[in-house]
Amino acid sequence: STNNLGSGRTRTTYNYGVTLNVNKFLPRSWGARLPVTFSYDKSIETPLLRTGTDILLPEEVRQQERSIRETRRVSVTSSFNKKGRNPLFSLLLNRLNTSFSYSRFYQQTVITPYNFGETYNVRSNFDLTVTKPPVVPLFEWMKGIPIAKKLATTRLWLYPEKWTTSATFARNLSLKDDINYNRTSSNSRTFTGNMNISYRIFNTLMANYTYTTTRDLTDPDLVNISFKDPKLGLETHFGQTLNASYDPKLFSFLKMSFSLKANYTDDWQRSYDARKSVLARTRSVGGTFDHTKLLGAEKSGGRK
Repeated sequence: STNNLGSGRTRTTYNYGVTLNVNKFLPRSWGARLPVTFSYDKSIETPLLRTGTDILLPEEVRQQERSIRETRRVSVTSSFNKKGRNPLFSLLLNRLNTSFSYSRFYQQTVITPYNFGETYNVRSNFDLTVTKPPVVPLFEWMKGIPIAKKLATTRLWLYPEKWTTSATFARNLSLKDDINYNRTSSNSRTFTGNMNISYRIFNTLMANYTYTTTRDLTDPDLVNISFKDPKLGLETHFGQTLNASYDPKLFSFLKMSFSLKANYTDDWQRSYDARKSVLARTRSVGGTFDHTKLLGAEKSGGRK
C-alpha cells in the first residue's frame, strides 16, 4: 500500500498458502488422504505522523517505530480407508488418524522489541471398534418355555460397540523482551490422553465410559520412558465418567428405565501445590404404564 496521511501510518501485508495432496501419488485403492499445507503471513506497519499531531516523522524514526508481525505454519494429516482384508490396513492404517502442525511467530514493536513463539502439536486417534462384536445368546434354549420366552432373546455382548482412543503431545516456547530489554521466557510440554468406550452389555443394559488425563512433561526429571521405572511427568488433570442405563422389558404394558451417571475429576492446583478432587453421582428412575395394553383395549380397537 502507499502512504496514507489520513490514517497516519502505512501497512504492507504479504500472505500466501500452499497445499500439496501427497495422496495423489499413492494408489487410489488405499483411500488415502495426506495433505501437506504451508502458509506464510507478514505485515509491516510504519507510522507516518507523530501520535496526536500532523507532523511528519523522519524516515529513520519511522523505521525505528515500525511494527513487524510474521507467522509461518506447516501441517500434515493422514488417514487411510482401504477396502479388503489386508491386515496392514484393516488392523492398523484404516484405524489410525494422525496429524502434525508447526507454527512460528515473530513480532517487533516499540513496546516489545522482540517477541518470539514456537509451537508444535502431534495428535493421533486410534479406533479399536469392530464391525460386528461377538454376541452370545445366553437363554436361547428357553424359547420353548412360554413363561420364559422373553428371556430367550437376551444377548450378551463380548466386546464394546465403540472403542476409541486419542493422544496429543504439544510443545510451546515463547521469548519476549519488554521496552527495557528485560527478557521473559516459557517452555511447556504437555501430553493429553483420552479413551471412550460404549458397551452394550445386554439388550437392555448399556454403559458408556470416558477417561482423560493431562500430564506436564516440562521437567525432564519427571519423564522416563522405560518398563522398569516409568515416569510420565506430573499429572495435572484426571477424569472419569460413567453413564449406565437399564431398560427392562418384562411386560408390554409397563416400561421401566434406570440410569446412573458418575463423574470424577482430579486437578492439580499449581498456585497452591495441591490437588482438588470432585465426585458427583446422579441416579434416576422412570417408567410408563399403559393401561390400554393391560386391559386389552388396544387389541379390540378401543371398543367396549
